[in-house]
Amino acid sequence: MSRQIEIAPNWRRDAAERGILIRPLSPGIGSEVARIDPTALGDPEVLALLRTACAERAVLVFRGWRSIADETLAALGTAMATRGEGDARIALVHTVGIPLSFRETRFVDGTAAYEALPEDLRHELAAAEAGVARPLVRAHDPSGRPCVDIVGTHLRSLEGLPKIQANNLGTALDAHILRRRLAYTHYWREGDILLVEDRCRMHSARPAVPKPNPVRDIARAGSAGRVAAQAI
Repeated sequence: MSRQIEIAPNWRRDAAERGILIRPLSPGIGSEVARIDPTALGDPEVLALLRTACAERAVLVFRGWRSIADETLAALGTAMATRGEGDARIALVHTVGIPLSFRETRFVDGTAAYEALPEDLRHELAAAEAGVARPLVRAHDPSGRPCVDIVGTHLRSLEGLPKIQANNLGTALDAHILRRRLAYTHYWREGDILLVEDRCRMHSARPAVPKPNPVRDIARAGSAGRVAAQAI
């Protein structure tokens, strides 16, 4: 049995014993990681702890890491991207500049959202999926649980779906997600690092002031280390 599986039920206790604070940011999704030194990211047990916490909480937030070394960021991204059997798929995002017009992103727990869907809304999603080119519900890797793979904002702009149907379904889906408290809205600051269990969780960028082609300057890190800045 791997070390990661052994510590899975105890990541809160293990974090507290190491002096690491992991506090929830919303009831069902998102936690902030504080009181952790970047040098601790070289410890395989700390990395396993963070991976386990992210698999459960979907989004982990580190604030104020403006001057983190590229090699440390790349090592963290590589550790999260390296998956063993049964591991979740986790992406890393590091902000390096934020336009005033584009300061927040909403993350949604797609598996919990599907499991809490009323039957009529499940049927509406299935009916809508038949007319579009992409899945609206997919299997989460690695659990296989059904996962809502689109938020109302994106659903309303899907090609092949009549506008009235898309608007009604998007509104109903967003209301369901917010009512069930299955979302976390992140307000970006420079130096933020996010670990996101991105296969089953989706994000919807929300501009503060509508502008064409808004871009948040970020750097992603994964198995290939740090890569070019792009929009999220």
